[in-house]
Parts: sequence; C-alpha cells; structure tokens
Amino acid sequence: MNWILIRHQADLLNEAERQQALWSLSDHRGLPALVALIDELRRSALGVGSDLTHADHPGTLAHCAGAISALDELEARLQAAIVTPPESPAA
Repeated sequence: MNWILIRHQADLLNEAERQQALWSLSDHRGLPALVALIDELRRSALGVGSDLTHADHPGTLAHCAGAISALDELEARLQAAIVTPPESPAA
C-alpha cells in the first residue's frame, strides 16, 4: 500500500473506526517497531536540546521541547488506544 492511499484512508476514518483500528494494533507484529521509532525520535530531539552549543538559541530549544511534547502525546494516545478496548456501538 502506498503512502497516498494510506493518507486517503486515514482521512475517511470516523472516530469509532479509528479507535477500533488503533486498538487492533496491540496484536500487530509491527507495533514494537513503531514504539522504537517514537523512542528514537525522542532521543534525537533530547540530544539536540541537550547539546550545549544550542544553549543560546531559544528557538532551537523550543523546537526540541515541542517535538518531545508531540512525541510524548503520540505515545500516550497510542498506549491509551491499545490498552483500552474501543466502546461497543449502542444496541
């Protein structure tokens, strides 16, 4: 499947479909690779933000902090979607 098709399908998902699909990732063998990618990106942003050569560049530090915050939010929402089964539709 190509990325354009994936993006198109993502745009068509409603909230319930998205929650069900995210929850089903808990059994997908690719999930650990996704978590590892999130961790790698977080470590990269932390490394740049911790580099003392950037200490006098507040824009760089803010960018790193924003990236880390976004990755933390992504991981938290992914974890919540996987740990908590989606609600069943009302009968």
